[in-house]
Amino acid sequence: MSRQPSAYHRPQSVDEAMGLLEKTAVYSLGGGTKLLADDVQGEVVDLQDLNLDAIEWTDGVLTVGAMVTLTDFAARLADAPTTGAAPLLADAIHRAGANTYRNAATIGGSIASRLPDSELLAALLVLDATLVMGDGAEVALAEYLADDTIMGLITAVRIQCTTGHGKADRVARTPADYPIVSVIMWQPAGGEMRIAGTGMNARPALLNADNPVCTHPGDFRGNAAYRAKMTAVLIKRAAAAAA
Repeated sequence: MSRQPSAYHRPQSVDEAMGLLEKTAVYSLGGGTKLLADDVQGEVVDLQDLNLDAIEWTDGVLTVGAMVTLTDFAARLADAPTTGAAPLLADAIHRAGANTYRNAATIGGSIASRLPDSELLAALLVLDATLVMGDGAEVALAEYLADDTIMGLITAVRIQCTTGHGKADRVARTPADYPIVSVIMWQPAGGEMRIAGTGMNARPALLNADNPVCTHPGDFRGNAAYRAKMTAVLIKRAAAAAA
């Protein structure tokens, strides 16, 4: 039988929200795509009134409020300065799910859920994204995804959108399916190539182009050896595109 929240809160400030979220068995509610699909045994903190829905460009850095929906994020990217990062992000957002999902899902919730097959998280990794937490501290997305002990309210994500070009590729059972493995490459002008992928680890992670290591245990879609081989192929394609 489905369970209902034991209490509902709608804080008016980040500080108030953080105080509520410090208690045990308390869940944050953004777009609701994950929370509403699960049985909730505890209290719910609705984040809608925290004014975390702004998008700003400043000196090559894109700051996106945690409550911005994926649909609104993609729409704003259409008007973004041409740096090469905008189309890479827009494509990754499109792959996040159907439009009904993107209309509700928020960027903060997508990150906090640490989704294992998220090509959007992989795109944010190659763009060296950092998270702004409720206390003002910044945490690298790569560190956040690798460490479950890093918790707290995400208020924004900052994305390095310097000039460059990117390439995304994937292996999936069908075009609409989640990828078995995927690779996203970003080559900033005058900088080092960064490659991230899904399907090689428990979560999206940065990859070593010369020796991608697979720690994924494998499943019915592909064992570890297959995933490693396909990822190596995708990395070669990405490197060729960069060249």
